[in-house]
Amino acid sequence: MRLAALVAVLGMATISWAALHGQQEMLSKPGPGSGITTISGVVTIANTPTVTIANTPDVRVVQMPPMTIASPAFVRKGGRYSITWAEGDREDVTILDAGQDGWVQVENLRRRWVNLGAARAVEESR
Repeated sequence: MRLAALVAVLGMATISWAALHGQQEMLSKPGPGSGITTISGVVTIANTPTVTIANTPDVRVVQMPPMTIASPAFVRKGGRYSITWAEGDREDVTILDAGQDGWVQVENLRRRWVNLGAARAVEESR
């Protein structure tokens, strides 16, 4: 009985010693065992696998024609209009010239170009 207890204690001591002292040693300077290794020369990777992708869908890019946004049909040169902007400001203007995409040259206190597409409402005024 004593012999079995002694063998068990010695076995546990051996296992504990191996667990505590079996760890990798870390050195303070670069090199094997330190975790830091310097490689000089050329490093190559041989036998790289060929990768192919199957079942990819076709992608087609279509060039779209340019889009234009027309000014309201009732807007004409020389006409007077009351414009309500998105913020709620309202102004009376005279149309001097019409451009593309809703742009018109107006005169109120000064001449400038405005985009009627940004207006909340455009009303003909007298």
